[in-house]
Amino acid sequence: MSLSSLPPFYATEGEADPLVRLRYFHPLSGWEWYAIEYDGERLFFGLVRGFEEELGYFDRLELEEAGAVRDEGFTPRPLSRVRRR
Repeated sequence: MSLSSLPPFYATEGEADPLVRLRYFHPLSGWEWYAIEYDGERLFFGLVRGFEEELGYFDRLELEEAGAVRDEGFTPRPLSRVRRR
């Protein structure tokens, strides 16, 4: 899935169970970032799973500079399924 195909910010705001479209992970820390929306440049909105699990914004370039990688095998799925693990 290309970044340009992600919905823009606030496009899924009214959805009860938005679709998670991309996953990044850090192979050493175990942290995961699940993208729901994208600003078209750098910022994603989605689920962050690290010390805590929360919805928020994260920066694609910062993830990549820190060693996080995009999960090319990730299949888009509803947020509720991602939260269940």
